[in-house]
Amino acid sequence: RGREQTRGIHASNLPDRHHTAHHHPPQTAKGQNVYRLFGAHTNIAALCDAIKLGKGIRDAILLRIIDPSITLEEFSGIAHSNRIDPSPQSTALINRILLEGPRHPSDNDGMRIMSSAEGISHEAWERNDPELHAVAAYLMWLCGDRGTCGLEARAALILDRNTTMAKLVLDLLERERRQIVQAEQF
Repeated sequence: RGREQTRGIHASNLPDRHHTAHHHPPQTAKGQNVYRLFGAHTNIAALCDAIKLGKGIRDAILLRIIDPSITLEEFSGIAHSNRIDPSPQSTALINRILLEGPRHPSDNDGMRIMSSAEGISHEAWERNDPELHAVAAYLMWLCGDRGTCGLEARAALILDRNTTMAKLVLDLLERERRQIVQAEQF
């Protein structure tokens, strides 16, 4: 079986926007397809394909990796929120998860998140993709892997110097470095 056969979803496999037989709006159907990729044997290559569909879906995937208790409704709200003016519910959920982590923490959260980060990193190197490098970098930073997250962020910026998530990771690393230097002065 070739790699292309195992890739899961692609933009071309997602519901057609103009198809009238769907019971759900096209954006909702697309979110449901991506949401269903998560499970006991999450297909990382398919998640990486979905990350490429846009920033909203990328953010929803990132948050679902961090907090697997996100519901389909919450996932869809983040995935398809208006990037200029997201809903207050989506904004509150994003901020809470990024500040506090999963709603139902477990002992394996770090290992689960890092495993996803490593899978996404592998895909990023294979595909030479800046956005995937940046997502892997952020998840690695979240898990405390400061060396590898910096490498991933720099790889993203070499490929595309406008990759904002990679810039964010490097800013977080620099802020931490300054705090350490400041603490050592006292």
